[in-house]
Amino acid sequence: MTQFRKGGWLVFLATLALSATPAWAAEDKFTGGAEVGFNITTVGLGGANTAGIHASPKAGLIIGAFAKYTFTDVLALQPEFVYSQKHLKIYDGTNPNNFQANENLDVFEIPVLLRVNAIRPSASAPGLYLVMGPAFSYKLRAHETKRIENGKSQPDNNNNSDFNKAGYSIIGGAGITKGKWDVEGRYQAGLRSLLNNGPNDDSTAREHTFTMLLRWRFK
Repeated sequence: MTQFRKGGWLVFLATLALSATPAWAAEDKFTGGAEVGFNITTVGLGGANTAGIHASPKAGLIIGAFAKYTFTDVLALQPEFVYSQKHLKIYDGTNPNNFQANENLDVFEIPVLLRVNAIRPSASAPGLYLVMGPAFSYKLRAHETKRIENGKSQPDNNNNSDFNKAGYSIIGGAGITKGKWDVEGRYQAGLRSLLNNGPNDDSTAREHTFTMLLRWRFK
C-alpha cells in the first residue's frame, strides 16, 4: 500500500509538471541557419583634421551564419558570425576634385543580439520581432580606391594601418518572420572610432550602417 501511494504521488507530480510546462517548451529551443544581405555605410567625422571633409554612403555585401536559442515564446538569444563589407566615400566638401577616395573595409563581425517577439506568426500572417545588442568586429582588410588629389588620380592601395583592427558597436532593428524565413532591417552605430590615429591626430570616424538581411533557418 505504501509503495502504491509513493508511485501514485510520482505519477501525480509528473502529470502536474507536464501540464504546467509552457507551450514554447515543446518547440525547438535551438536552431540556426544562414543569412545574406547588404549594408549601406557612412561615417560621422570629427576632429580638426577632418574639417571640410564629408562622407557619403556606399553599398557592401554581408553574408554569414547565425544561431538562435529560445528562452521563452517572447525572448531568444541570437549570436551571428558574419563577413561584412563597410564601404563609403570621403571627399572635400568644397571641391571634390581637391580630394576624394573610396574607403573599403572588410570586417568579421559577431553581433550578440536579444530577439524579442512582438507579434507571433500565425498560419495566415507573418510575425514581427525586434533585435538589439552589441556587435564586436575585427578588420580583415582596408582598401582605398579611386583616390583623387588636386585633380589627379592616385593608385589604389591597402591602408590597413589607418584603421583600428578591433571595434565595437550597438545594433537595433526589426523584422518579419514566417516559416523558416526572416526579412530584417537594422541600424548599427559605432562606439569606437574606425581610425587608428597618431599621437597628434584627434580625428574620429564612427560608423553608421543600415543593413537589410534575408535569413533562413534549418528548423
